[in-house]
Amino acid sequence: MFNPLNFKIMKVSEFFDSLSESEQQGALIGSFNTTRTDQMKKEGIKPEEVKKFAQAAKEEKKKAKEKQQNAESHAEEQARQEELRAIHEQQEREEQERKQQEQVNQVTPPASEPEQISTPTPPQQQPIDQVAPSAQEVEQPTTPAPQQVNKVAPTQQTRFTVHERFDRLEKFQLLKEKFEKVDKSVKTLENFKISSDNQSDELKVTSSGKTFSTTNSAVINKVMQLLTDELKAKFDEVKREVEAFEI
Repeated sequence: MFNPLNFKIMKVSEFFDSLSESEQQGALIGSFNTTRTDQMKKEGIKPEEVKKFAQAAKEEKKKAKEKQQNAESHAEEQARQEELRAIHEQQEREEQERKQQEQVNQVTPPASEPEQISTPTPPQQQPIDQVAPSAQEVEQPTTPAPQQVNKVAPTQQTRFTVHERFDRLEKFQLLKEKFEKVDKSVKTLENFKISSDNQSDELKVTSSGKTFSTTNSAVINKVMQLLTDELKAKFDEVKREVEAFEI
């Protein structure tokens, strides 16, 4: 069924989307140039309707941005918790291995010292022509038999349960989306730097309805270098989190 209200909202939305960025900023306070004013009269659109739509669109963008920031903060916190958990588990494994090694050392007896053979001191010098003692009369040292060592088999390391695996898989998916987002930003910035000719570049910064722009190549290069360094650091950080994550 045809709904006049929905049709009206659609017309206002199409008109607002046709505005430039500066014109959309002006629409927030109900400011329009003569051309746009004539266009609104022709299409039967009131300036108050466009202003109200612009304010609503701005509020929606603000909410979407806050939601995205909250999601990123949540993902970062989860990644930090997972990193701490991985460190704690590693410490527990090392402690368990140390205890197992202590048990092996307790079961293994110390190596026996070889029996010392005392050489008797002759009481008097015997004549050279005296018959030397036979080999049977010389006491042979006895070598102790080797003792069998009972080795203690190391216990199997604790693995994650099925529910823990599903939970960690969900967390890893969030970490994957975070990595892909940062990686896309790095590639986009690299493509922009490749396509730039340092002559016709223009930098624009918009805040609270006000826009600052510059074509100074030195300023633009410094800003681009700062963005490159920050994105590279963020990319390395997220990459380490992905590599350290275990499922």
